[in-house]
Amino acid sequence: MVDGESNDLYLELAPFGLEHIYDYKPGGHHPVHLGDVYGNNRRYRVIHKLDGGGFATVWLCRDTEAKEATKYMALKILMAETSSDNCLELRVNQLKDTHSQRENEGNIAEFICFPLDHLKIHGPNGDNISFVYPVLSPNVSLGLFRASTDPDNDLRSLGLQVAKAVKFPHSQGICHAGSRTSSNHFFLCWKAVNANKRLDITPNNVLHRITGLDGLNEDEFLKY
Repeated sequence: MVDGESNDLYLELAPFGLEHIYDYKPGGHHPVHLGDVYGNNRRYRVIHKLDGGGFATVWLCRDTEAKEATKYMALKILMAETSSDNCLELRVNQLKDTHSQRENEGNIAEFICFPLDHLKIHGPNGDNISFVYPVLSPNVSLGLFRASTDPDNDLRSLGLQVAKAVKFPHSQGICHAGSRTSSNHFFLCWKAVNANKRLDITPNNVLHRITGLDGLNEDEFLKY
């Protein structure tokens, strides 16, 4: 189905939960294909799509510079219109330095998933700032706790980790408003917003930390 107000691009019915395809326009999403490579020395090679939304897409990449075992990363590519050099997501990235300087006060940011690298992609729709994160597992849901021998204790532990996760960015004038959050159970990935906006902390924004994926070949990883 086509729509004159949507660049003639519009999907009717399934699939759901994807970014709008009419946002692939100047100022919008960067078009990504499996096998594309990004970063210095073509470091990150795209092998699968992980997520998409209103302001970014997220792609599973293999780190081609890993020397011994295979290593996987998540590449988050912002829309070009939100990719200015003073964009708020870059401000969150700068919190890593603040956290390092304050480590003697305790690891108050241990549950925040800071980016490992960032880069700028020059594409047909503009310049898209991108961030490289560790690969995290699916978001928290009640189903993950049904097999627990003590779900009440697990949920209390998770709640405490969420409180600890939001403490540090709040101290820097940043709040969470709709990105993704992860634990030895969980982590938070952030979208910086004006502090007067309502928080969006839900199980949908809480992701579990996952281990054991690096070292798998790509076929094994995608079956995981």
